Amino acid sequence: MTATTCLHCGGDCRLTDGAEIYPHRPDLHHKPIWKCDPCQATVGCHPGGTKPLGYAADKKTRDARMQLHNLMLDPLWLDEQDRKDARRRTYRFLARALGIGRDECHTGMFTIDRCRDAWRALKDQTPETIRAWNASRCNAAQEARTDRKSRKRGKRGRRASRDDVRPITGPLFCPRQAALNEVPW
Repeated sequence: MTATTCLHCGGDCRLTDGAEIYPHRPDLHHKPIWKCDPCQATVGCHPGGTKPLGYAADKKTRDARMQLHNLMLDPLWLDEQDRKDARRRTYRFLARALGIGRDECHTGMFTIDRCRDAWRALKDQTPETIRAWNASRCNAAQEARTDRKSRKRGKRGRRASRDDVRPITGPLFCPRQAALNEVPW
């Protein structure tokens, strides 16, 4: 599937602008947008270009993507001191939890089912649990490097890798949990 292929009907999307898609929003008239004419699915573009932000989606899928972002993903990294690192950790965690590659872990590429899976994977997480998961992942990788060096010197040791670390789940305190337990779509 290419970025200009519709997520829903598989048709080709055409490039248009915000004036056609959002006639009531003059502030969006100049923005390039990809649209699938048969099913009316749309997707915006990266700033300053015409590269799609993901796959064209219908309103229900776009709404699910926005809610996933606003209620689950953004709170896990936006308030952190080092936002760039926190965002990277959060998406790495989500990719691992969903069993997909990091390059596929972008809400603009998610179907509604993938949004549901992501919601469930993130509902019990906090910035602290994501940091702890990442630290254990990094520690396992460091142990694996140390073990490799020891084996080169003829010493035997435990083989470890980043794959040994599983996402942290369970009865961790999460203030968002009660309100966000159920997937809204």
